[in-house]
Amino acid sequence: MTISSEKFREALRLFPAGVTIVTIKAPGHDQPHGLTVSAFASISPEPPLVMIAIDHRASGHELLEVDGAVFAVNVLSQEMSELSNRFA
Repeated sequence: MTISSEKFREALRLFPAGVTIVTIKAPGHDQPHGLTVSAFASISPEPPLVMIAIDHRASGHELLEVDGAVFAVNVLSQEMSELSNRFA
């Protein structure tokens, strides 16, 4: 059975997920970069590890590959949808 990409997207829109804004600062780049990320998961409490999934074509992905890059994950509440749209 095959499903079109549009139908697949429609189905996934019905699946609730937490939304985060990931901010990235990389050496050699003056400004931090932020993007909305819904693919975020806790991997381990000891040591503290998280997983974020960013499309390899997104500019944030390239910045994370710079040696010395750091990132922060900002967890948003439902009331912050305007902010998540700004970084989408």
